[in-house]
Amino acid sequence: MTNPPVVVGVDVGGTKTRWMALRGENCVVDQTVPTNSWRKESYSASDCFRLKSLIDASVGHQQPRHVVIGANGCNTDRRLHQCEETFGKASGWDIRVLNDAELLPAAAGGDRGIAVISGTGSIVVARNRDGALVTVGGWGWLLGDEGGGAGMVRAAIRSCLASAEAREHSDVLHEILLKRLEITDLREANERLSVEPSAAIFASHAIALFEAIEQGSRLGVDVVKAQVADLRDKLASLLLQGAKGPIYLGGGLFERLPYFHQAFIDAVNELSTELDIVLVSNPPVVGALNIACVRLARGSGFEGAEST
Repeated sequence: MTNPPVVVGVDVGGTKTRWMALRGENCVVDQTVPTNSWRKESYSASDCFRLKSLIDASVGHQQPRHVVIGANGCNTDRRLHQCEETFGKASGWDIRVLNDAELLPAAAGGDRGIAVISGTGSIVVARNRDGALVTVGGWGWLLGDEGGGAGMVRAAIRSCLASAEAREHSDVLHEILLKRLEITDLREANERLSVEPSAAIFASHAIALFEAIEQGSRLGVDVVKAQVADLRDKLASLLLQGAKGPIYLGGGLFERLPYFHQAFIDAVNELSTELDIVLVSNPPVVGALNIACVRLARGSGFEGAEST
């Protein structure tokens, strides 16, 4: 008896990579690894071979019929096409590569829309009427990521340092950051964070900001307000460029921090109270898997947000 075909969905995030595989209607694989365990460069052929080997080892002898990858950091159609070509040559799979934020609408069971990610980093993504990818943000933690974990931690430290230099009254955020970073003077933060610099390490300290807010931090509230406004402005820019559809929210800050989620909704309502905002509860990898299933059902030829 012939085995049902295998389809694989992959979500490559800045911190972790998760893939799921379906054989027929049965989930046969659900695995997560650190992204830096295989991605050493920017989706080089060697990177693609390493990811292929990990997936091959998990699904066994039966090769996937279709693989859909949401790739963090691929923020232009040109980059997506390059990545897709590299993965295709390295794997021999029928493969589709999308920006990782594009998985959100499919994860929620939708089609096109605007994806807003606030996790380790931040980005706002949509497709225009011609099917071209349009992004705002996603510059990475060294240059931006305001509204994401790394950007908020950077802003929180800067705010506390500026307050201290102005000899303002000490804020509880200052003390919580000292404790989180395991330093005695916040001027040591740069040296402390430079030991193993990464977006993930920066973002891991974002919880300090919300702990401080719970304890009455004025600086913490101001930092979040400014970061939320920046993320809202990114969304507004995409709307001005003609992006349509529901707004799908994803990423750890939206998912795990109700205060941040509500602050963003309040900020968006300042733009318009008619925008449909959906907090996506399913992980993005489910979106990749759903798109892979659509490719299987349609024989790889399909239109919409998944194609360009």
